[in-house]
Amino acid sequence: MEELLTLDLEEGEGGQRARIVTRSYPSDDRGFVSLTPYCGTPEEMERAVEDLKARLDTLLAEARKVFLPLPQPNRMEQEPFEPESPEELWHAMARCKTLEAMQRLFNPRDPELRREVADLVFSRVNVFKGPGALFSQHYNDEKGLLE
Repeated sequence: MEELLTLDLEEGEGGQRARIVTRSYPSDDRGFVSLTPYCGTPEEMERAVEDLKARLDTLLAEARKVFLPLPQPNRMEQEPFEPESPEELWHAMARCKTLEAMQRLFNPRDPELRREVADLVFSRVNVFKGPGALFSQHYNDEKGLLE
């Protein structure tokens, strides 16, 4: 089953905001979006609900990372910022005020991590405004760099 629940990130007036959303296309002729498959037994329904809870827990963990404090420039000079995941790197980049600051965080990283961040941005972030738009306008897919 295609993943219907996802984390939607947006830059708000007070900083980064997050919400859990679902795609709004109907999955059946009555207009319902299915969150679980049809279940024929209570046990099947329990498993489906547990899977749904696990997905929500995963999204909650991702959302918590949105609110991690951005490394301060003076701290970065003393201690290099080493993100543990593409999400952590993106959340730091999303708080950058300029393309140059975003490039300083992104371009020196391992090419695999840069590709993972690009995949994250293009699949889960609004690329029409805010930091997602800045990233999408300047990302060179062939080089895997922000230019």
